[in-house]
Amino acid sequence: MKKTTVILLTVLLVYSLHSQTKRAQFFDGLINAHDIPGLSIVLIEDGKVVYNSGHGVRSNDTKVPVDTRTIFSAASLSKPVFAYAVMKLVESGVFDLDRPLYQYLEFKDLAHDERYKRITARMVLSHSSGLPNWRNGKLALQFDPGKQYSYSGEGFVYLGKVIAHLQQKEIGQVIEELVFQPLEMSNSSFSWQDRFEANFAPPHDFMGYPIPKRKRRSSNVAASLQTTAEDYSKLILALLYDIERKKPTTIDMQSAQVAVPAWDNLHWGLGWGIQKTKKGKALWQWGDNGTYKAFAITNLTTRKGIVFLTNSENGLRIVPELIRHEWDEGCPAFDMIDYSTKDQPYQALLRKIVKNGYDDAIVAYLDQSQAHHDTNLIRQHQMRRIGYRLLREGRFEDAKKAYRSNVVAYPFYNSYLQYADCCLKSGDFDEAKTYYLKASALQPDNQRIITLLSQLDPSTTQANVTFKLRQTNYMYSRLITIAGDFNNWNPMIHPFVKQNGEWVCRLELKPGRYHYKFVIDGVWTLDPENPNAELDDNENFNSILIVK
Repeated sequence: MKKTTVILLTVLLVYSLHSQTKRAQFFDGLINAHDIPGLSIVLIEDGKVVYNSGHGVRSNDTKVPVDTRTIFSAASLSKPVFAYAVMKLVESGVFDLDRPLYQYLEFKDLAHDERYKRITARMVLSHSSGLPNWRNGKLALQFDPGKQYSYSGEGFVYLGKVIAHLQQKEIGQVIEELVFQPLEMSNSSFSWQDRFEANFAPPHDFMGYPIPKRKRRSSNVAASLQTTAEDYSKLILALLYDIERKKPTTIDMQSAQVAVPAWDNLHWGLGWGIQKTKKGKALWQWGDNGTYKAFAITNLTTRKGIVFLTNSENGLRIVPELIRHEWDEGCPAFDMIDYSTKDQPYQALLRKIVKNGYDDAIVAYLDQSQAHHDTNLIRQHQMRRIGYRLLREGRFEDAKKAYRSNVVAYPFYNSYLQYADCCLKSGDFDEAKTYYLKASALQPDNQRIITLLSQLDPSTTQANVTFKLRQTNYMYSRLITIAGDFNNWNPMIHPFVKQNGEWVCRLELKPGRYHYKFVIDGVWTLDPENPNAELDDNENFNSILIVK
């Protein structure tokens, strides 16, 4: 090898290492600035991976670093993966994008509306099926199928059922065979796998507190993908490869099917959003399962791509800085999905409450009346979220003040009930009873409130079973309840009350055999007064009660 060649290769290697280090420093700073515990990211240039790394930690409590094989929930990044599987079936000639789906499989949930028989896979994959994102009660079409863009997870779920029926396999297995195996995405699945336990990233809220991960055993083609950024980049590389070779189905995927209203430079293809800027056309999709956020984008003109996964509610805040840093341009797609890059007012308020207490923090967020929070800044559900978080932190008095502010600002049933529940959890039974009565006056037939009120006033309770906690180590508990198969395991229906130095709960139960547990300040435990317990079908130990 010539000396000049060796020198050139050395220079290139040094430059590459320097570039990698600079990128690593940028990403570390980015997640620290936005309180994001963990990030897995892959960068693609000229159709090749040039950066693949983990940053931060899997969980803020363990501090174990994220690596390239750490499993994240990818949320709606599921949709392009499923779309790729569908297009493989189209390629093989076993599925028609434009054949009405009901001809493959009728959908009972939409049988009440004949318009649903117009829905095709093309409409579902381009979010023009007319279905809502997620149902709220009875599933209904929002507009005539094929008429306009409207993001819909429900459409993908319906199409997933069609494909599973067509293939006569569970939909996760279909995707495994059509996508994961051919692309060697060995760390991906549409349902939780026990093998992921060794290296996964649990979710965190916006303040960085770890939350137990939901480990779904069933597949949802719109939202349940478990994967790594490294695996997901293989999907993007496959798309770039297919597009370069002008495969008809892939060209169809990246062709505009429907315009996104109010955005001249945004359309939707099949499974991917389409963004056009001065630097070319890009395919993109974002993911949001609440406390997991993800983003994938690939510019088909420059052949550059970015995939990142985070374990944080704040994860999408980094998109504008990241795109600017790597591609030196803005991101209309991010503007469309409308995520703030900073704390919302309710988040800023909660941070201040945790640091300084409610009374000091609320001053800057009060309404002109000074009687409650400014509802233009902080909505009812956001103040409820503050209260819930404070309860979870054991900040009972601050939590009551947050819920109480909602009562003053919104003197309605939900506010009364939520404040009463907060008081109950805080051990303030008298205040809880007062506001359960207010809620009951607005919904007198609500059985849960009727039962709670009777439990809080034992003199009115008809009972044939009495539970007691006599041990002194429970006397300073705030709230003890009982949950079992007699109340559908609801821990907020049958509270104990203190009588003569004991915790007492009286129930009227029909003869039979029951499983139950006590819930002591949120901790589920066996009845310490009852030695009889057994495993149920889910391998949980429960106390046993026999009523004759």
